[in-house]
Amino acid sequence: MQLNKDGELNSYRLSGLSSALALLLLLGASSNAAQSYEEYLKSQNESFKQYRDARDAEFHGYLKEQWKEFKLFKGEKLYEKPKPKKLPAAKKIESEKVGPKVFIKPKKIVRKVLKKEPKAVKKVDKNIEKISTPIIVIDKDTFMFFKTQISISVPKNIQNYKYDKVSQEDVSAFFDIAVESDYEKSIEEIKKVVNDLKLNDWGLYQLLTQVSKDKINDKNTQVSYRWFVFNKLGYASKIALQDSRLLLLNYSSNVIYSTPNYTFSKKNYYAIDYYNSTSLGQIRTYKNDYPKASKALDLSLKNLPLLSMDKKVRKIIFNDGIKKHKIDLPYNKNMIDFLSTYPQADYKTYFDAPMQDESALALVEALKPLLDDQRASEAINTVLHFVQKSFDYKRDDEQFGREKVMFAQETIFYKSSDCEDRAVLFSYLVRELFNIDVVGLKYSDHMSTAIALPLSGQSLKIQNKKYVVADPTYINANVGLSMPKYRKIMPKRYIEVK
Repeated sequence: MQLNKDGELNSYRLSGLSSALALLLLLGASSNAAQSYEEYLKSQNESFKQYRDARDAEFHGYLKEQWKEFKLFKGEKLYEKPKPKKLPAAKKIESEKVGPKVFIKPKKIVRKVLKKEPKAVKKVDKNIEKISTPIIVIDKDTFMFFKTQISISVPKNIQNYKYDKVSQEDVSAFFDIAVESDYEKSIEEIKKVVNDLKLNDWGLYQLLTQVSKDKINDKNTQVSYRWFVFNKLGYASKIALQDSRLLLLNYSSNVIYSTPNYTFSKKNYYAIDYYNSTSLGQIRTYKNDYPKASKALDLSLKNLPLLSMDKKVRKIIFNDGIKKHKIDLPYNKNMIDFLSTYPQADYKTYFDAPMQDESALALVEALKPLLDDQRASEAINTVLHFVQKSFDYKRDDEQFGREKVMFAQETIFYKSSDCEDRAVLFSYLVRELFNIDVVGLKYSDHMSTAIALPLSGQSLKIQNKKYVVADPTYINANVGLSMPKYRKIMPKRYIEVK
């Protein structure tokens, strides 16, 4: 055998034999090293199968390198000070009568329904147009995702993997098993469910969590499976060692409050499974991310997920000072269950999120008789008073045992709410009913709003535009009136609402 000047094998051509077979004959000098042509092709195919994605070979090398220790950063808190336990009430003052008369026209709403839902009743609301969505295939891999049937398989060798101990070598061994599996099928099924149910990144996070718990018994394997899939889907995700457990870390470009996090290359990776937990500390993990997996986990909720309907009705009583108005608001309990899983995302996530179509339509139609023929300033004050008076005030630590910002959909579901929940709901209604710009006003222990209207009262100039304060928590207060405590204090932050 000869080597060329670069140290590579010179090839030979033997008459009547393929070059591959010739090479086999040259390499088969001893009986122990000999192997048939078929065995050679098989071994080459197995090698290709193990690293059929070129990124896996590169990442395998990263996992083999010495893992390093990283320090914990405790989750940033939403508020610097506790919110007030009790709220003051303002004196009732007649509203200004400024602006054109209002006539509310409910929007025509498109309601998406799953084909697997029970048939709708014959009487259909003329404002709701039904459309169908793709059928979700039901088979042996079916399970329930917020009471919605879905079908996702997990490769058997991943399902059956069990960590005897937790070490860098064991994680590397899991990765080798995962890349040898038929993981593409599982990932395509995940993509289909995400598309069919219109899931955002948090929906994907919940989906992978439930898939892993439903299909895999070993807790560390559950974490490893989610880590592997997130990377394959292009999300920047790490796995870390801490004592005898594995942690899943997801990169987010926005703050996830009250959540332990670690910094790698100036990017924050959050241990979302341990939201509001103080049990984490120093970890060990690898430095380099999975190749081309750079997407941040985005918790924004531009569209609500398409979940099977579990229709309930929330009864609300609003006293406008003249009479009590009873309002029935339908909602999907499965949607409430989904929203309740959210960690504390950036405030814009809540302000920008929509409300369920049926709930929004019922709320607009209930407020319409109270608003029609009022001047614009009167109508806005009516909506402000509705939010102030229709819900009991209770701080999150009293109601949930932790800080929890609610989506507008959640605020109409829960009997009690606090300042930021009402700010989110009021902001939603003002935009839906009047198409007026709104900003959130974040103080150290309070959340209020301001609207872009030429009304009298306390105002702020934001980007050369006048915004008048409207506090949805200050009982009886009209637009332009802040709580006494905040009249001489500038907000620490403005939340621009889309």
